[in-house]
Parts: sequence; C-alpha cells; structure tokens
Amino acid sequence: MLLMVSLGVGSVTVAQRSAVRDALKANDWDAALDLAEDLVDEHPHSSVAHFLLASALRVKMQEVSQVRAMFSLGDYKEALAKSIELDPKNVDARTEEIGFYLFAPGIAGGDKDHAAERIKQLKTVSLFHGLQMEAQWAAVNEQPELQGQLLQRMVELEPDNPEALMQLAGWHMQREGHAAAEDLLLRIQGDVDPGWPLLAQYQRAKWRILAQQESALAIELLQGYREKLPQVDSELGLPPAAAAWWREALAHENQGNTQRAIESLKHSLAADADFAPAAEDLARLTD
Repeated sequence: MLLMVSLGVGSVTVAQRSAVRDALKANDWDAALDLAEDLVDEHPHSSVAHFLLASALRVKMQEVSQVRAMFSLGDYKEALAKSIELDPKNVDARTEEIGFYLFAPGIAGGDKDHAAERIKQLKTVSLFHGLQMEAQWAAVNEQPELQGQLLQRMVELEPDNPEALMQLAGWHMQREGHAAAEDLLLRIQGDVDPGWPLLAQYQRAKWRILAQQESALAIELLQGYREKLPQVDSELGLPPAAAAWWREALAHENQGNTQRAIESLKHSLAADADFAPAAEDLARLTD
C-alpha cells in the first residue's frame, strides 16, 4: 500500500525504480545516477524520482574521495528535501534523511539531535519505521538496552515482519543470547521476499560458528544455503556462495579439521577469487 502511495499516478513505474536499484546493487552509481536524473526530468513532481536521485548521489559520495563527495552533498540534500516535500509519507526518503543525519560527519551536516527530531516526525507517518530508526539512533548513541527495547516493540507491533525479527535476533547474537536469536530466526518466513528465510538460515549457521558451538549443524545449514541460493530470486543482498564456503571453512576449523577447512577456502576463492577473508584464512592455514 505504501508503495502505491509513494509512486503516485502516472509517475515512476516499478520497473524504472528497479532499474535504478539494480544499478546501485551492482555498485554502478554512474548508471544509476543517469537513470535517476532522467526520471527527475521526466517526472519532476514525483517523490520517488527525487528519492532515487538522492540514493544514487549517496552511493556516489561513498565511492569517491571526500573532496569530490562534498561537491555532490548539496544536490543530495536538495533531492531528499524535494522528495519529502512532494510526498511527506515517503518513508524511504524520510529514513534516508535520518540515516544521513545519524551517520554523516559533522562537517557534512551530520547531527544526531536533528535525527532525533526527524524520527519523531517519522513516527507520525509510520510507527514501525520510526521505531526502527530510533533503534539505530540508540545504537549510534551507545544505548544498547534502549535499542533492544525498541527492536522488541517493533516485533510486538509486527510479529511476522522478517526485518524486525532479523534485527532483534542480531541484537541477541551480539550479546550471546543464542537461544533467543535462534527462536526469532526460526520464525522468519518468505512471504515478503523468499530470501528472508534463506538469510535466517545463514545467520543460524553464523552464530554457531562465532560461538564455536554445534559446528556440524552449522556446516549442514551452510551446505543447504549454497544449494538453495541460485534458486532464490530475492531483493535482499544475500551473502554470496564465497561467503558461505568461507564460513563453512571456519566451522571445519572449529572442529579441528584443518584439511577440510583448506578445501572449503579453496572453493570460496573458486567462487570469487577476490574474496579477501578466504584468501587471508587460506594463507594463515597453509603458512
């Protein structure tokens, strides 16, 4: 429903929006910027078009030097402000703006207090997303207990929301609350995106490897993950096969099986020769 409101009648299509996002996922900000600028020219009154332009500019600023990034900062802020002005209910634009105030350096305009004010406004538009950004605010301000309370409220508000379940599970994992994290991860379904339960499966293996517990189950989960990965059409940035092989290598190492770990690391690098964690661990284990 929110998507339909944001798109507006006769405005940016889902396909056009996906084209920009696909370019950004491929880290091709130059192509994304061209597409977004064309959309703003074609639909100057579209909140989504201006938001997509801001998204492309943000990725550009992250990839270029700090000096070059400053030249795009004004355009980025202007695009976000215009997007919110055109559609005050555009949650994507509002969360993007809050993220900027939370994480940008002060010299670029970052301001945690300003972010808090914007979060209050977002809550009047979407309580769920307002709580989500407030949880990020709490994390940035090193208030982990408040962060956990806010994430719990998100789950209570939308018990089946995979993003809320995943974030709360991650919070528990950071505090070695493995049983609570496991329960939350097992609740995640693929109604919104089929990638969610697959990501939950990966996370279930990950915490076991980090905790050095149940290595055999971790390996089994990762093997299942790799088998399912090519079959899942997901909008999520799922960990690639190289990452799954690398995690599996760590599980073998936890079992004391160095040779199997080395074999898995070689598989990881065969899947992606530039996957640095696998290369580093392979050098370590074969030194």
